[in-house]
Amino acid sequence: MSNSTSTPTAYNDPTGTNSFATPLSTITIAWDENATTEVKLERIITQKWIANWMLGNEAWADHRRTGYPRLMPATASGNKSGGAVNSNVGANRIPYPTNEFVSNKVNADAAVVTLNSESSQGSGNNYTTHVWWDKKPGRENIYAGSAN
Repeated sequence: MSNSTSTPTAYNDPTGTNSFATPLSTITIAWDENATTEVKLERIITQKWIANWMLGNEAWADHRRTGYPRLMPATASGNKSGGAVNSNVGANRIPYPTNEFVSNKVNADAAVVTLNSESSQGSGNNYTTHVWWDKKPGRENIYAGSAN
């Protein structure tokens, strides 16, 4: 907990398909009271993400809400969205299944209208639409592949 020198290292993919020349982050383990609010948030959420490794939905919610931890982007072959989802950011939400529009059409249609009115990015029932609490300005910039 007191280690203030160790930082994440750059990832060298043995297959050569997803390597990074620089680390995605430069945070250390030790708390730094003099760090910026954003660096403090990254440090807290990265530790929380590690602690939540068995709670995937909780970890994903924190990741979408804050942009942390900085995760490796999907490879072109790993992004199965047909280009709709930004490989650096990932999915923002899971679309309602077709069955919802069959068995609960009125409410499903109303939910999509609400998503459209509340989202500044993405629209409709798809992976790119932001949910109401996923509004951090510039969150996509966190994933540009550069550290703090």
